[in-house]
Amino acid sequence: MTKKAKGPTPTLISCSNGTPKIVIAKKTSPCSRCKKPISMNERCVDLRKLTTSFTSTRRLCIACFLQTIEKTKADILKIEKEIIKGS
Repeated sequence: MTKKAKGPTPTLISCSNGTPKIVIAKKTSPCSRCKKPISMNERCVDLRKLTTSFTSTRRLCIACFLQTIEKTKADILKIEKEIIKGS
């Protein structure tokens, strides 16, 4: 059974903490967005998450990260249209 991700799809525009990194999972862990298990030796994406005292990462499965990329593209196009319309 596939679990549906909660909340709106995030965008990378607000992620000013560095570049996402594609990594190989060293142990089984859940996707931070959809909670689907990411198996050991499976490709996934680590997004840096800056907190008040240290830096941690959010781990996303490839499917959730691709949704994030699509949402980011849509946000960029919307911003671009607003800029062109206003000038």
